[in-house]
Amino acid sequence: MLTRKRITLLNGAADLAPVISQSQLFIQQQGQDILEQARQQAQAMRDDAERQIAADRLIAQQRAGQAFWQQADTLLHDWQQQYQQLEAQVLEVMDGVMTQALGQLLDEVPEPQRLAALLRQIMRASALDDRGSLYCHPSQQNEVADWLHLHAHLGWRLQPDGSLAVDGLKLVTANGELHLDWQQAVRQLLPTAAEC
Repeated sequence: MLTRKRITLLNGAADLAPVISQSQLFIQQQGQDILEQARQQAQAMRDDAERQIAADRLIAQQRAGQAFWQQADTLLHDWQQQYQQLEAQVLEVMDGVMTQALGQLLDEVPEPQRLAALLRQIMRASALDDRGSLYCHPSQQNEVADWLHLHAHLGWRLQPDGSLAVDGLKLVTANGELHLDWQQAVRQLLPTAAEC
């Protein structure tokens, strides 16, 4: 048999407060779900922000690196141009000094050595089978005759010519004439001598 009993609460209706209804539990669960979703979204946003910061940092580093290398390239290019200009200036000065020194040395060559050098140059410039006449200033006739005696295989006849410069020579063969004097030889050797 069923009996119905009633329980009397000590505090009356106030004791019902700790009883949580199902709807409150559902609301509580929804709140926790929302908080968890918010936490996950916040973590995802934080992860995205960290990835973006890392990507931005990498881009900034790459740009800074590119800017550095561009500046270094520009600086190196400028240094290279300055070096080339300096090198050109040094070479120009060295060329001038060498030309002057060689010109001075050639001016100091004694007359007999000048004449011997001119005779060797004429011999190199002519064909070995060219027979002809070698003209020189009368003051050089003895030295030229001695040289021709040593080089008799050339078959050149010596002819004095007062119209030639003291250091001038002229070879006349069937193939033509060859004129040479010391100043002409120096000019050929030092084409920039006039510029110095």
